[in-house]
Amino acid sequence: MQAALDDLHMGRFAAARDLLARTGANWPLRGQRSLLLARGDHATTVRAWLAEEPSGDAAMLWARVLSEKAVDAKTNRACTSGQFDGVARLAWKACLDAAQMNPHDPVPWICQLRLLQLFDDVMLEKWRWQPLTRLADPTMNLRGPWQFLEEADRRAPGSREAYHRMREYFHCQGPESAPMAFSTWLVSGRLSNPELRMMPLYAGLESYLARHRDGSPGSLTYWRGEQFRHYARQARDNWLALVPPVHHPRLELQDLSLLAYVLSACGEPAWAAFEAMGSRMTPSPWLQVNQCLGRSLDWQQSFQQARAAAYRNRPLPGG
Repeated sequence: MQAALDDLHMGRFAAARDLLARTGANWPLRGQRSLLLARGDHATTVRAWLAEEPSGDAAMLWARVLSEKAVDAKTNRACTSGQFDGVARLAWKACLDAAQMNPHDPVPWICQLRLLQLFDDVMLEKWRWQPLTRLADPTMNLRGPWQFLEEADRRAPGSREAYHRMREYFHCQGPESAPMAFSTWLVSGRLSNPELRMMPLYAGLESYLARHRDGSPGSLTYWRGEQFRHYARQARDNWLALVPPVHHPRLELQDLSLLAYVLSACGEPAWAAFEAMGSRMTPSPWLQVNQCLGRSLDWQQSFQQARAAAYRNRPLPGG
């Protein structure tokens, strides 16, 4: 992976091309690798690859690059609406082209879910798009890009990234309650991928960060309700506990870190999540929570304190 990134940085695409070719139809790994390759100032190199050697892999990575550029343009205050509009249109066309070049690839559809997080109803109407629908399921009345999720899911059932992009869409475009409504609907009997049991915890973190900035009232007790205790236990017992330890290094570090935090915060045994992380650490959610609470404590100290407490409460072997 690092060789491919270094190659792109130096204006060469051979290592990235070979890496994606070796990845083949391992869709989760293809998604992870393509996202890492797309993040960085590699647009010129990827465009040159697509021009010199047109292929499904090159088209997919070009769609990834432009999608990430559109996200950057939207969040860049110096970017005008016209500049964003132009980047977004290019990105959307690149997604359509990539989907046509490799009809089996879920990544172009995931990129479209990523882009749709950025577009409000005014822009959709301006572009004469109608990508938002409702499900026939009476228990889910949220309007959203369901057909794009369906296309990604058909190609890569239970795609972690696709479902998280849908949750992010509701966070960006839906009412405040939408991400949790989507997440709890998903885990209530509609899962084909057990790691998606983490979805309500991600929705909970988004809500926490939005509601409890600067240590507002309730920030210390937010996670102690029965709702989060229930979903944290479900993720621990019906996802993590089913994964053989030999596969723990392959699990998303972000998932394990969030699970460890929520279990600790709601008073549930958290040692299994910390153990699955091994020696790895990641700032999220520890850094964001410390910032919300106005703590000067370094996030690594918060992590280590919670891990030490979890291990102290770990049951003895055979106990």
